[in-house]
Amino acid sequence: MAKKSSGKQRRPKEVVAQKAMSLDASLDQSRAYFANGDYAAALGVARSRYELNDRTTEATNPELVQIGAWSAYRVGNFAEADKFLVDLGNTRGLGEDDALLKGLLHYEFREFGECIRTAEPLLMPLSETARNENNGMTTKAQLDLISCLAMSYYNLGELESAVNVLEEAISARDDHDEFYVNLATVKGRLGDEEGRRKVISDGLVRCGNKRELDILARDLVGNETISLCMIVKNEEALLGQCLTSARGLVNEIIVVDTGSTDGTVAIAEQFGARVYHHPWQNDFSLHRNQSLEYATGDWILILDADEELRQEDIAKLKQATRVPDMNVLSLSVHNKHVASGEITSFLPSVRMWRRKLNVRYEGIVHNELRLPVDEPILRVDAGIIHYGYGLDWELMKKKIARSKALLHKQLEENPNNYFANFNLAQILRGEHKMPPPEVCREIIEHAGRAVRNSSSEAPGQRHIHLMALDQIVSAYFHLGEYKRAEETAKQALEIDPNYLDPMFQLGHVYAASRDFARAIKAYEKYIAAADDYNPGNEITSFILIHSHDQAAAYFSLGLIHEEMKMDEKAELYFKRVLEYKSNHLDVYAHLAVLRFRQGDYDGAESYAERQLSSDRSDITAHVLLAKIKQRAGQAVSSRKHCLEILAIDANHIQALETLISLEREAGNAREALVRIDQLLAVDPTNFATLNQKAEVLIGQGQFDRATEIYSHLLAAFPNDAELWNNAGNCYFRMSDYQEAIRHYSNALAIDAQLVPALRNIGLSYFKLGDNANAAVKLSNYIDYAAEDFDVTYLVARLWFDLSNYSDALRYVEKCLLVHPRSPELVGFLADCYLKLGHIDSAKVGYERALMMNPDFAPAQHMLDEIEKLGGKVTKVGVKVQ
Repeated sequence: MAKKSSGKQRRPKEVVAQKAMSLDASLDQSRAYFANGDYAAALGVARSRYELNDRTTEATNPELVQIGAWSAYRVGNFAEADKFLVDLGNTRGLGEDDALLKGLLHYEFREFGECIRTAEPLLMPLSETARNENNGMTTKAQLDLISCLAMSYYNLGELESAVNVLEEAISARDDHDEFYVNLATVKGRLGDEEGRRKVISDGLVRCGNKRELDILARDLVGNETISLCMIVKNEEALLGQCLTSARGLVNEIIVVDTGSTDGTVAIAEQFGARVYHHPWQNDFSLHRNQSLEYATGDWILILDADEELRQEDIAKLKQATRVPDMNVLSLSVHNKHVASGEITSFLPSVRMWRRKLNVRYEGIVHNELRLPVDEPILRVDAGIIHYGYGLDWELMKKKIARSKALLHKQLEENPNNYFANFNLAQILRGEHKMPPPEVCREIIEHAGRAVRNSSSEAPGQRHIHLMALDQIVSAYFHLGEYKRAEETAKQALEIDPNYLDPMFQLGHVYAASRDFARAIKAYEKYIAAADDYNPGNEITSFILIHSHDQAAAYFSLGLIHEEMKMDEKAELYFKRVLEYKSNHLDVYAHLAVLRFRQGDYDGAESYAERQLSSDRSDITAHVLLAKIKQRAGQAVSSRKHCLEILAIDANHIQALETLISLEREAGNAREALVRIDQLLAVDPTNFATLNQKAEVLIGQGQFDRATEIYSHLLAAFPNDAELWNNAGNCYFRMSDYQEAIRHYSNALAIDAQLVPALRNIGLSYFKLGDNANAAVKLSNYIDYAAEDFDVTYLVARLWFDLSNYSDALRYVEKCLLVHPRSPELVGFLADCYLKLGHIDSAKVGYERALMMNPDFAPAQHMLDEIEKLGGKVTKVGVKVQ
């Protein structure tokens, strides 16, 4: 009990500061302190507003007084808590929460009868009170008061009542350690040692907080010894790591060596192992059982050389061996890929048991421990890391071949052995990342036998039955038989709706069959289940491949929405991938693609660079960066990424296309042709590239070679007007105007408004001296390209030379719109007027030309000629210059 203070104490500075706060602010602060478990600070705030010894402050909020009472109780200041309660009762009376605290204080003041009288009306029925999981102030206190009620009966000698209270509480709330500790105490006083032992054992199994129970268990069983039993052969690479991990747990190391020729035995002996030599007899169980025969410890621990214990779990394992009535422990085995460091699968596995059970293994390959059917198994949230994947491939192939040979031998003796069939299917499944069709069919055959010869109802067979169904799902998926894969996955999920592997595979099945709506639902269901999954609670011996594969599920959701052109959702899903796994596959590359599609080139560049930082060989990231750098005018950097792509894939089309574009932009025609030919060697029918080659050849003046390419293209695309025009250009440049006209005519037959062809055919007629056709075609061209001054002037000249002075006049006027102060054009206009017989207009024109340029001789000459004739000029009477 806390001592009563003597006299008035000086308040600390922080308390004085509190008095300056408003009542509401004080209340808010005390609530926050209490909610965070800082009871001393909460009590300080309450004291500052409500002094018990000197009540000179203003009226205080009852809630603040209540917080003060509970805070004082929590810090063990029971007298002060009682004073708060007394005053609270005088102010507004005690509520149910206050009465609860009163009952706790009665117990602390050893007023056991008052505690019982206060507690019983508050707590009954116990089953409901103990099950209360509200997050309010008094939830924990209700559990505490249950213990106080029971121990009040205990202290008054009413032991059976104490037992009844605690057993009823445990039946409702079986994970509260204090109930078990108190019940063990009562059982001990009753002399019920067997009952006490069972209570301690049950508590250790069910409770998260085991500290006090573990202390009680040590008194019962002491510190029992552990024998590590192993079979090895040529395991010098990993054995030391394994033995180091077990050093802090085991008391004895037993090693059966089956013929090592490397340093395995010497390493084992360095760790103090007792090594026994037995020649290999093609039977894993035989040799495993030999190791058990040599063990002398209370407990057996089984490890393989390519496994290690997680050091943070050693204390958990020691604690688990002290659970009095549990003889078998199941641990979590996590398969880890050596190269990537990723956990690829998980399974619960019985690896520890009391030696007194005298159990043995069966099966020549994947040996099974034969436990008594009714023997309970304690699931321990402790892990073994298995490094059997991603090792040297030649070594892996030897192990696989050895296991397959032994399994085939076993199946020759008993073709319907469900366990051997399952194991063979599992080896076949793991042997190939993408199993070929013949392997898939073999998996279906053996997994099917495992399903037909096992029962989903039998405890020892259920997990094999389910995993074999999942093997079949995978095989059908790889065969592309999605309907059968779906049916088999649903069959497994009917047996166990929470089985994560077929749940995950169902998403893949729907996605592959492009049933995106159902794929999305399947992945979302898997993610929710995986988020809730705790491997430490798994009691079924599943080999789970997708226990926590949320990153892959979110990645698949991203791919689906990317395929559906729902870029915003796709990006959200890809970002969720990163919450689970920072370097999952090519997630940054996909984010880069999405940013690029949105025109966010900076964002795309950032994601692409991050992808390359984890995988320099990612071609998508290189392609994007090549494009981004090209857009930014960084040709050197763009070319560098293209060359890195070609170092990975010498025939990568996009890289070659970008290099062609870069070389053409730089004017490197020769290099461009080299890359073009390289691309055409990969894809000879790439007509866009053939067209580019023709364009480059034209740039080099190799028109004859270009026409050969255009002939090839036109045979494939006879209705492409632009191709006909481009080919015509080659003939024009080679002065073959007749052939040029033929190609331009074909172009215009396809597209009468193809402007370049209109111009080019007119110029071809002009080159041939066919001014009439030239004038007509070029006039048509000017209708679409009025801004082309040179051709407009040529058309004017052509019509003038053809004595079509009206049309000539019209085109000269068009020219004057461009150059209104050109004396030459004004003079030309006057010529047209003169030829049309408009003498006065002609004279005005010549005079205006001279005003623009007094030295413009042709205009002066024409005026002189008109003057000589006395102004009497016919339409053709004066020869214009």
